[in-house]
Amino acid sequence: MDDATLLKSIELVLDNTLGEAAQKRQLETQLSEELRTIRDTAFRAVIDQEKLRRSRGAQKAQEAVALYCSACVAKSKKALVMDARVPDVINYLERYNEFRGIQDRGILLTRIAQTIDLADKVCSTEFGTGVQDAFKEVANLFKADIAMVGSIGVGAPSSGKHQGEKTLMRGNSEATVSSSVEDVASEAFAETLNDVEASDLLDTPQAMKAELENRLRRASTAAQVRLDELAFCEAASIEGESLDVSSLPSFDGEITCTCVFDRHELQELLNEVLASFKTYSAVVRDNGVFAAFSDGSDFGNCVGLTSWWSAWDDWSAEAYGFDNSEYQGDIPGMRHVDGIASTVEEDEPRGDSLERSIERMREFNSRRYMGVFDDDFKQHVDAFWYGFRKLMEYANGMYAVDASAFHDYCSLLRKPIESQAFALGMKMNSVQLEDYLEKVSNLTKGLEVAHG
Repeated sequence: MDDATLLKSIELVLDNTLGEAAQKRQLETQLSEELRTIRDTAFRAVIDQEKLRRSRGAQKAQEAVALYCSACVAKSKKALVMDARVPDVINYLERYNEFRGIQDRGILLTRIAQTIDLADKVCSTEFGTGVQDAFKEVANLFKADIAMVGSIGVGAPSSGKHQGEKTLMRGNSEATVSSSVEDVASEAFAETLNDVEASDLLDTPQAMKAELENRLRRASTAAQVRLDELAFCEAASIEGESLDVSSLPSFDGEITCTCVFDRHELQELLNEVLASFKTYSAVVRDNGVFAAFSDGSDFGNCVGLTSWWSAWDDWSAEAYGFDNSEYQGDIPGMRHVDGIASTVEEDEPRGDSLERSIERMREFNSRRYMGVFDDDFKQHVDAFWYGFRKLMEYANGMYAVDASAFHDYCSLLRKPIESQAFALGMKMNSVQLEDYLEKVSNLTKGLEVAHG
């Protein structure tokens, strides 16, 4: 063999040897990346499952406390509604909705008259400095109610009902509690998978994957056991803890009450509506309840908030006992209404002014009702509902109460409490969470019964 042939043979051997080594290294690298991806996926699955379990429990604790806080707000609202120092607001749309379901003309007229009497009360009552005192008193009661949730302590992490329940606390509980979820799971995975390398199983990739799946199952189980230990230690560390309500601030906001309309003018409108109601009553007595309502649209309702109470977006007259009326609950066939129907269109885009409403009602009242022989009695029905609507709008808008300071105070107290409940719920185990939710629920029910 000559030198040239020998050199070519050596080059061929070297190329094959080095090429195989390069391919082997490349395959090893690919398999290592695949192994790392599979490990990471399994690890994240365990972590995500544990975090989901904790966050669901925390969310339930927060929602329970938030529901209690809402009940406290509802109680405060009702207290303000019932306070004689606070301007009345008439739930006339709810009332009108119920009027339409009344089949007895006598009862219908009585209910309408009672509603008009509430507007008369607004006209004859002056509200002023007592509003601030009323809100301050209610704010103090609200603070006391909110503080009640701080009396509920977290129970023991285990229950005597579960016979044979194993205590998972081992070693130094303080060190365990200080560990993070990811640290604990990472340690369990490392111990189980520490000797699984791509290079060890490079010649048998199928065996590598099978072994890896087996190791991952064991690693996940080991990690979950460690996480259960961590969860139990954390649950034990919060036994007896409660929401911190020691630093709740007192209400120091300012509530202003301003009279918007002239009281004498509102009284004039009331007088015209009473005169119209007299005619309307005669129409209903002569023609029955089928003639009691207008067939027109609810055109002309006031634009924007109907009263200062409307600043509470979650306000519900039926739920919180808006007034002392008997108009509560549902009636079969009842439909929701957004306004009072009338064929009388208002002259101004944002509704007739108080002065214009008085002028129009005087003109309507000048029209004579001819009794059962009147073939155009609907004009009197339309005129009354126009006047009724305007009277209710202006009676509700008679006073402008700026209660934003009270709204802010309610949020100031409840938001930190709800956040604390979430943080505490993150550390509760299922036994503690069930017990805590039951106690908060009972507290909420007791508050609702007290003011319901």
